[in-house]
Amino acid sequence: MKRMVYFQAIQRSITKSIEVIDSITDNTQFEANREALFDSIVAVIHLVGDIHPRIKKCDIWNTWKEEKEFFLAFAYLNNQIKHDLSLEIFYYEVCGSTFPMRFPYRFGPPGVSWSDFPDHGQSKKAKREYYDRFLKHKDVKESLKKLDNLLKDM
Repeated sequence: MKRMVYFQAIQRSITKSIEVIDSITDNTQFEANREALFDSIVAVIHLVGDIHPRIKKCDIWNTWKEEKEFFLAFAYLNNQIKHDLSLEIFYYEVCGSTFPMRFPYRFGPPGVSWSDFPDHGQSKKAKREYYDRFLKHKDVKESLKKLDNLLKDM
């Protein structure tokens, strides 16, 4: 039962993050939503980092490989945030014409992607590899949806 409470807390934070991302319908709304987005995403990251040791006790954990590494990417990110309070964990991808032009070019609504940032040497190197593989420069909303689905599978 306790495990479900933690998973539900993460899922509520995921839902809130996605709602904030969806409210950014044009490039002018990034700054107005920055704090709400940061707060909700950091909540997800911290909760995943906090329950990571408990997740390892779930039966399904031993059958996962790629899913396990996906969770480790969030655990790595949680550790980096704890050691660098100024860490920029995401960036905005604008849509439409902007100068200078940036590729890949984004069509449709603006989005939010995970940042590339220097490793502060506080985590195992393997976890950075997982972050680079599963999160870095990837769409935040899609990553959160994947995380939500994995929690439902547990």
